[in-house]
Amino acid sequence: MLVCTSDIVETTFGKYKNELSKNPMNGITDLALIIPALTSNLLDDEIKKAIDSCTCKMLKEWKIENLCDSLSVKRKIALN
Repeated sequence: MLVCTSDIVETTFGKYKNELSKNPMNGITDLALIIPALTSNLLDDEIKKAIDSCTCKMLKEWKIENLCDSLSVKRKIALN
């Protein structure tokens, strides 16, 4: 049996929303990728390995597959 509470989820999304609040027009962005980092204690070597194993192309593909355009992007498209 697994016992857990919503405190962990609420705290994690609270930290994530705090990052998003720096630019509210962006909505859910590729910053969603920081969520795992908010829940763990990563060592410098682990961070470097993760960064080195991920290309910008991989991030762009993930973004296209998993996220929709933000309000900021939609606004820019509408005004052009």
